[in-house]
Amino acid sequence: MTNFFSFEQNLRSLFLLLFVLHGMQTIGAQDRVPSFDEKLQEQWTAKVQPLLAKYCSECHGKETSEADVDISKFADLTAVRKQPALWDQIRGVARIGAMPPPDAPQPTLEEKETLSQWVENALHRVDCQVPQPPGHVTLRRLNNTEYDNTIRQLFGIDLVPSQKIGFVSDEVGNGFDNQGEVLSLPPLLLEKYFQAGELVAETAIVSDRESLRRQTKEGEALFEGERYSTEFEFSDGDYEINLRMRNGDNQKENVKAKVFVDDLEVQEFDVEPKSKSFDFRHKFIAGRHRIEVFFSDDLKETEAPKLENRLYVERFRIEGPSEGLPAYPESHLQIMKMVPSDSISVAEAARVNFRSLLRLAYRRPPEEIEIERIVSIVERASGGGMSFSDSMKIGVQAMLVSPQFLFRMERTEGEEVRPGVRRVQAFDLASRLSYFLWSRPPDEELLREAEDGGLADPKRLNQQIDRMLDDPRSTAMVQGFFAQWLGLRNIATIEVDSNRFPQWSDRLRASMVKETELFCSHLLSREGKLVDVLNGDFTFINPRLAELYGLEFEGRDPYSMYIGNPGRPNKSGDLRRSGVYFQEDRYVRVQVPPNRRGMLTQASVLTLTSNPSRTSPVKRGKWVLENILGDPPPPAPPNVPAFEETQKEHQNISLRKQLEIHRSNPSCASCHKVLDPIGLGLENFNAIGVFRETDNANKIEADGEFVDGRKFSGAIELLEALKSDQPKISRHFARMLLTYALGRGLATADECAVDEIIRHAAADDDRVRSFIRAVIASQPFQFHSSDE
Repeated sequence: MTNFFSFEQNLRSLFLLLFVLHGMQTIGAQDRVPSFDEKLQEQWTAKVQPLLAKYCSECHGKETSEADVDISKFADLTAVRKQPALWDQIRGVARIGAMPPPDAPQPTLEEKETLSQWVENALHRVDCQVPQPPGHVTLRRLNNTEYDNTIRQLFGIDLVPSQKIGFVSDEVGNGFDNQGEVLSLPPLLLEKYFQAGELVAETAIVSDRESLRRQTKEGEALFEGERYSTEFEFSDGDYEINLRMRNGDNQKENVKAKVFVDDLEVQEFDVEPKSKSFDFRHKFIAGRHRIEVFFSDDLKETEAPKLENRLYVERFRIEGPSEGLPAYPESHLQIMKMVPSDSISVAEAARVNFRSLLRLAYRRPPEEIEIERIVSIVERASGGGMSFSDSMKIGVQAMLVSPQFLFRMERTEGEEVRPGVRRVQAFDLASRLSYFLWSRPPDEELLREAEDGGLADPKRLNQQIDRMLDDPRSTAMVQGFFAQWLGLRNIATIEVDSNRFPQWSDRLRASMVKETELFCSHLLSREGKLVDVLNGDFTFINPRLAELYGLEFEGRDPYSMYIGNPGRPNKSGDLRRSGVYFQEDRYVRVQVPPNRRGMLTQASVLTLTSNPSRTSPVKRGKWVLENILGDPPPPAPPNVPAFEETQKEHQNISLRKQLEIHRSNPSCASCHKVLDPIGLGLENFNAIGVFRETDNANKIEADGEFVDGRKFSGAIELLEALKSDQPKISRHFARMLLTYALGRGLATADECAVDEIIRHAAADDDRVRSFIRAVIASQPFQFHSSDE
C-alpha cells in the first residue's frame, strides 16, 4: 500500500512538473520578442509584397520582366539580400517617383516610405540588440596633410614637404582622403619619402652654426595702421637689425614706420618712395623674439586711413651676435638634446636623442630594438667620418622612412572585452584621437594621458576632447573633414566668367572659402549646433565679402575700403575687384541680412554649385541632397537629352520655364522634380552668391514644392522646410563624421553606432561637439576585432 501511494504521489509530481514546464514554454512563446530579421520577414509578407504586386508586377512580373527585373523571384528576405544593388535601385526610383510610369497607378507617399524604409532596413541595418563587431582596422599610411602636420609638430619647422618635394596626390575614398583602403604606397611615393626625409633633416638640424649669424626673411605691404611681424631665435648679445622699406608708388611725402621688439618701441623711421635700408642695433637675451613694423598713421580716432598710402616692408635681416655664437633653432635643440664628449660616446648621445624623438615620431614609447637600429645607423655614419650633427641627420632620415612613422600601425593585443573583440590600446587611441581632431600626432599632454590611463576615464577623455577642439590645431578638422564633406576643396578649380561677374577674382575665391571655414570653426566651438548649417543667423566677412553681400564693414562702406591697384584707388565705379581692400585679412562676425541663413546661402556654396556663367538649380539641388541630406538621387537614365539643348531652343525665357520644358520629358521628370525645387528656391542668388530680384529682365520666382507636398517661396522658407528633414541631416552627418574618424567605409554593423551617436547628440541639442564625443566613445572607435 505504501508503495502504491508513493508511486501515485510521484506520478502526480511528474504530471505537475510537465504542466509547469508546458506553461513556461507557452509563456515563453507568447513573450518572446521576434528577431530583427523575423520582423523584416513579417513586414515583407504583410506590407511590401502586396505593394509590389499592386504597383510593379504588371511590368516586372514573371510574364513581362521589363529591364530583366522579375519581382516574383523574390519570395523572402533572404532572396532580397542576395541582390542588394538591384533593391537599392528599386528603392531609389520608387522614392523619387521614377516608377511606376506616370500613366500607371501611383503609390501614396506613405506607401513609398514603407517600401523605402523596408529596403533600407533589410540591406543596411542590423539587430542592434545583439552585440555587433567593431569592424576592421585598415593599416594605412599618413596622407599628405597628416605627413606635413606630423613633420611640423615633430620639429617645429615651417616646411610643407609634400609640396616642396611633390608627393603623389592622395586618392579619395568614401568622400575623404584619409581612408585606409585607398592610401597605398606606390614606388614613386616611396622615393619621394626618401627625398623628404633628407630635406627635413637638413632643415631641422644645423651642421654649420656660423651660417645662422645672418638670417633674412621677406616682408609685405601695409596700409596705414597695419602691422607686420616676424620672429627669430637670438643668443645673448648685440644684433644688427636691417629693414629694407619704401613707401607707396604715388606717394611724394615720407611716411612713418615704427619698429617694435616684443611690444617695446625701439625705433621710428621716415620712409621715402625709393627703397632704402634702415639699420639699428639692439641687445637681446637668449630666446625667441618678435620684431614688428607698424605703419604709423598719427590719425585721430574720427579720421579714416588714407588708403592711397602704402608702406612696403621688403625685407627683414638680423646679424649677430657681435660676440659669441648664434642661437640654434628650436628644431635643432629638440633633436640634439645630447652631444658626444670625452665622457659621452656617439652611441650614448644618439640613444638619448632618439629615445625621446622616437616616442613622438612613433606615437608611443619605442622598443629598445627600435632605438638601437637608429643608433647603429648614427654610429656607422660617425665611424665613416661624418660629424655628429650630420650623422644624426642620417638617423632622422631613417626614422622618417620607417613603417612605424609612415603608417598608423595599431597593436591588437589589448584587453579582450568579449570573444573576438579587444579594446584599442591607450597610445593607439591617442593617435586615433589626434589624427581625427588635428590631423597630426598626439602632443606631449595626450601621450601622458595615454601613459597614465587617463583616456580610459570618460571624464578625462572628454576634457582632452574639449582641450583639443579649443586648440588652434583643430583648424585641421575644418580643412580636412568639413572641407571634404562640403566639397569646398573643389572651389580651387572652378571657373567663373569674370566678364559677367566682374567682382570675381582669386581673392574673392579665397574670401569665400575663409568665410565657410570660420563658420565651420564656430560649429566646432562649445556653442555650435548642427541646425546652424541650415538656420544660423550669422556669418564671418571681410570688406570684400561685405561689399558682395551689400553689408557695411564695422560701420564703413566697403567700397571706400577698396584699392583698385596697389596705391591707386578705384574711382571709375566699375565692379572689377582684382585689387586689394584695406583690412582685407580681417574677418568679423555679423548678423546676416534677412535674405540669408546658414551655410546654403554663403557665397562659397552658391558658387560651387553654379556654372561658369549662370546658376544651376540642378547642381544646387543635387548638392543639398547629397551633402546635407545624404539622400542622393539615382543616376540619370541613359540617352536623356541634356538640359543645354533645351536652353538653346528657348533662350529668351526664364530658367524656371526652361526647366519646366525640360521636365515635360518623362525621362527627365522623375529626377528633376526632386532636384529642381531646392535649386529654384536658391535662385535669388546669382552664380557668385549676389542677391538679385531679376535675371535677364525676368522676375525670379523662387517658389517650389517637394514631392511630399511641402511648399515654400524663397531661400528662407526653403531652409525652414528643410528643418523637418533634421533626422536625415543628423544621420548623414554622424555617418560622415564616423567614416572620417575611422579612416574606413562603414559596414552595416556600424549603423548601430550611428544610432547611438545620434541619440547622444540629440540629448545635447545636437551640438556638434556632442556628435564628436559620441563618435570617440563609440564601439568602432574604442575597440577592434582581435583576430586581425
